[in-house]
Amino acid sequence: MIIPLIIILALTIQSCISSSGGGAIPLLMDEFVSSTNDRWFELNGDLEGLIVKYQKSHDCDHEFYKYNATAIISINAELITIYEYCQQQNFKPGDKVRIKNPQTVNAQWSIREINEPLPKSIENYGYWQCISCKYANAFGTIELIEKQ
Repeated sequence: MIIPLIIILALTIQSCISSSGGGAIPLLMDEFVSSTNDRWFELNGDLEGLIVKYQKSHDCDHEFYKYNATAIISINAELITIYEYCQQQNFKPGDKVRIKNPQTVNAQWSIREINEPLPKSIENYGYWQCISCKYANAFGTIELIEKQ
């Protein structure tokens, strides 16, 4: 009697652990998600613009992987995505920033996009969408010019 109870308990715990997804989110795979490389460009000079959305990096002290900060920036009414590795400053929407060529780019560092849940009013509610995937993207160094 006790062995079946232990087995049921073990299966329940396992299903609870696996249902949490380990951080995985149900991402809506639209036309933009897999096309990051197609939208890639290299910075030729400094750019100035306003922060639209910003996601601070995390896990910058890990030996095997580092994550980037991701910023969606408006430059002359055009939106671009800038990745900067291990940027710890917290920018706010409306902050005026300068984007410069990065000092180093390491291909082994992990790109972290900005994902947001779809609203309840939409057919695909429950899924998330990649916000930063929709725009031309580059690595850069983000510096604050003027705080909002």
